[in-house]
Amino acid sequence: MRCIVITTIFIGIIISQYAQSYEMNGLFPVDDKFIEISGYVSELPIEKDGRYTYIITCDGAKYKDKTYNVKENVILYTDKELAYCQNIGVRGFLKRLNGKMNHNEFDFSKYYKSKNVFYSITDYEVATDYSIRQPIEPKTIVNYCKSGIGNFIDKYTSGDTAGILKAITIGYKKDFSDEFEAVQKRTGTMRFLYPGYLHILLIFTLLELCFFFASRKFKEMLAIMVILIYAIFNSSNAAILKSAYASIFTILFIKKYGYFHFPDILSALVIVILITNPLMIYNSGFVISVTISWLFFMLKTPVYKLFSFIKPKWLMQYIAACFLGIIGTTPLLAYFYDGIAPYTTLFTIVYLPVVAVTLVLFPLMWLETALLGQSYIFAKGILSCVVLCKKLPYIIDSIPFSSITLGQPSIVTIILFYLAVMLIREIYYKKTSLLKFQIKGVIFIGGIVSVIITHIFAIGNAYITFVNVGQGDGTIIELANGENIIVDGGGGEEYSDYDTGKKIFLPYLIDEGIQRIDMAIVTHFHKDHCLGTIAAMNELDVQAVAMPNAMKGNKYRKEIEEIAAQKDIKIYYLEKGDRVTFESGAVLDIISPSISDNAQENDTSIVFTLTTNGFKALFTGDITENTEKKYLADFSDVDILKVAHHGSDTSSSAAFIDKVSPEFAIISVGKDNTYNLPDSVVINRLKASNTHILRTDELGDIRFNIKRGGAFNYTTFYCEQKEY
Repeated sequence: MRCIVITTIFIGIIISQYAQSYEMNGLFPVDDKFIEISGYVSELPIEKDGRYTYIITCDGAKYKDKTYNVKENVILYTDKELAYCQNIGVRGFLKRLNGKMNHNEFDFSKYYKSKNVFYSITDYEVATDYSIRQPIEPKTIVNYCKSGIGNFIDKYTSGDTAGILKAITIGYKKDFSDEFEAVQKRTGTMRFLYPGYLHILLIFTLLELCFFFASRKFKEMLAIMVILIYAIFNSSNAAILKSAYASIFTILFIKKYGYFHFPDILSALVIVILITNPLMIYNSGFVISVTISWLFFMLKTPVYKLFSFIKPKWLMQYIAACFLGIIGTTPLLAYFYDGIAPYTTLFTIVYLPVVAVTLVLFPLMWLETALLGQSYIFAKGILSCVVLCKKLPYIIDSIPFSSITLGQPSIVTIILFYLAVMLIREIYYKKTSLLKFQIKGVIFIGGIVSVIITHIFAIGNAYITFVNVGQGDGTIIELANGENIIVDGGGGEEYSDYDTGKKIFLPYLIDEGIQRIDMAIVTHFHKDHCLGTIAAMNELDVQAVAMPNAMKGNKYRKEIEEIAAQKDIKIYYLEKGDRVTFESGAVLDIISPSISDNAQENDTSIVFTLTTNGFKALFTGDITENTEKKYLADFSDVDILKVAHHGSDTSSSAAFIDKVSPEFAIISVGKDNTYNLPDSVVINRLKASNTHILRTDELGDIRFNIKRGGAFNYTTFYCEQKEY
């Protein structure tokens, strides 16, 4: 069975890659075209700040005079409020879903592809006078019911109360306030809302109550049928599928053999789900829940023995299960969610009864409201449960070390961790053959040695990472002795509300395990440069901020100064000629700014060189040719040039490029940006100087590894790697 499962997983990975191909989608012929589609709203909407996200099932597409008969799903972004199952027509540009911009970012395209969604369209025009014959499918019926329940909840409640009720009853977790969603993510409590196994338990209970007089054989078959229907109707939910299939397989095993063998049930579960939807192999909830089940089987007995001194037995089992849940899933939680919430599992004993009571009382409240026009009895019980669900995350969050942020571990580290679990089990039971144990032991020791050697060779190295933050700048400098510097941090374009500093740059720092920042440098106070610094100041341990003493009325400068005052963060206003020396020996030499009253905002940018391990990098902010000319004599040869103003032709003059003579030019720029940057004039100037050009819009994040003695190599997210 193990071989079958492993083979299925590998086949699932291969099939999932094939399943992600855009060429397999019916809309591929009109890729990146201005088209007209007709269809209907096939998923519950997501609303955020007055903008709605819908999944539209297309009935047809039209490009120019050609019509395509397609049955594909598309994400629609619009400010229009639409109803579930509403027929619509949309005109707009069809765009492929963007994949990961860097290796630490959540892959939304892979997430939506698991829901059979490959494209998005932003509305240019939306019409609602279409008449489309919608197919009657299990998913349609389920979502229609969910929409009705959601509307019922919205009628009588609002805010996070409504969000919690929707999460528990229909699994809709998109209706929380930003604050409540953030505290739930920090404490890991969101997973307690809408647990599939409670639904399964409720189904079993109802069947037992309604058919208590029936034979056991009849009840078993009825349970299988009902749960199977329940799974089909919730086929897009990994947790529901896992719970449903596990229940069915358990009944079948007991029916056939008189007992159940947990590894066989878990193996059958993995095989069926990966055959049903191979992209589930990337679903974090599915991976973690299967891992927890596997760990419990592998280590239940030795862990129970470890805690055998605890009385009574039920308390011992509860604490042992919590221990396994916390320790056993730490690598995966760090990989998927940046860290762990160690107390969350302990609160299971509080959360599950509360959620279960809410599930039982909700249909009674609905019935009472239907009969009397208002709920007088059951609403109070539900409100009490919801209040507790609202307060618990804040209570947990107030406990010291309730959220521990960890760097994202490598796949090798995760494999070694779970290989160690297998070795511990085999040592405890002493049932494995000596040869198998020796093979696993050699693999484990070899892996550990390779990791140690890799870290030994990295001692004394420095790293400069140009993070792909879209249209903006964001750089992380990791010095040889563990000191960390960030330069800017992105923030998004002026017309956009999307904050890449908070959504991309900050998570990147957290995934890299960077909690302490010795210096955050804000080159100037434009949105696309400084929001990442603001996010880091709010969430991480920033020791000092360096910035120009310019743009005194700027709102971002004021915000930085206010946060620094609140958190006792030192501020240094850097000027031409300043030098900053770090404990590692790295040196920052400030070339600009020299502030004047008539200076352009971009020319107030801090320009500096970083020298470390005999390697020199030049950072230029958004300076123009005016500053380049003014300080031309102060520039010298560098290994890396961070090209000014995202490759705009207002900067990077021929004289400047000739003076600094960079080996590499890094252009931080957004893909398909509205400014058409980088400018071809700048590209041609750099090529004429024999400079290697690396662009974040083409390569993703770009990371330089600077070794002792000045040798270096670089890697990029899209797998370009060279040694120098």
